[in-house]
Amino acid sequence: MFRGRLVCVATLLLTCLATVVLDADDNVAESKRHPELVPFCPPLGNLDLFPRWPFACCSRSDEPTGQAAPESLSPDEQRRLDDVLQAWERRSQSIARYRCTFQRWEYDPVFGPRDTFRTYSEGVIKYAAPDKGVFRVEKHLDWTPGAKPGDKPSYVSRQVCLEHWLCDGRWLYELDSQHRRIVQRELPAQVRAPAAATVGVPFLFGAPVEITRQRYWLRLLPVPDGAQDQHWLEAVPRIRRDAARYQRLHVIIDQADLIPSGLVIFDRNFDRGRNPARTVYAFENREVNLFCLS
Repeated sequence: MFRGRLVCVATLLLTCLATVVLDADDNVAESKRHPELVPFCPPLGNLDLFPRWPFACCSRSDEPTGQAAPESLSPDEQRRLDDVLQAWERRSQSIARYRCTFQRWEYDPVFGPRDTFRTYSEGVIKYAAPDKGVFRVEKHLDWTPGAKPGDKPSYVSRQVCLEHWLCDGRWLYELDSQHRRIVQRELPAQVRAPAAATVGVPFLFGAPVEITRQRYWLRLLPVPDGAQDQHWLEAVPRIRRDAARYQRLHVIIDQADLIPSGLVIFDRNFDRGRNPARTVYAFENREVNLFCLS
């Protein structure tokens, strides 16, 4: 009885916090997709066009990774990259409120299938400048092998342990439904910024160009056929803190609104042949400065 009341109180508290930080009255509409319609077709990134950049195993935070810088860009490539980064920075600085729905595919050939994704999720992201945000998963499917040899695998909906985070600028709150609690973490002063508010989704907004250059090697990738209205940006960590989290990122920026429409996060041990582990996001229904704090 007491634990049940505690869950109710915790859920009510997090709901109230979300209402205070961001307008949370518009839940994502229930998806019409069903597990039998899987697989979906997420963007995969330009895996064929460039060799893997130099990468070193890293464990300490702000030290350089130690690897040599990749091949220099040509003057024209550098100019085009600078134009995109500066335009993206200006666009991001104009954003006071942001909201989108997302789809997420997680590829894990170690604990899941090698030829498709292990999990699929849908949810919502909200952000209020300079450092408040909500990240909430509202639908989650897990790959499940067949019960008997020869049975087809399926995707099973998960109803508990769905990710739900909230940032108020100083504190990060996680609704831990499995253990019936809210976990509260104080953010270090140096990360109280949009990067903290968007909870684990890097490059959702363009940081100041000089800061981005200090942390990443950057270049524009050739875009795939049919995606001429996008910029594809590759970022490879220069410091150990970032390299401990991922090997590289592909950011897909819509040319019309200069806001990311997709993101590919490559696992730090990614190898296309042996370990093609990565996480892919598609950002949809993007709204900027169109909703108000409650």
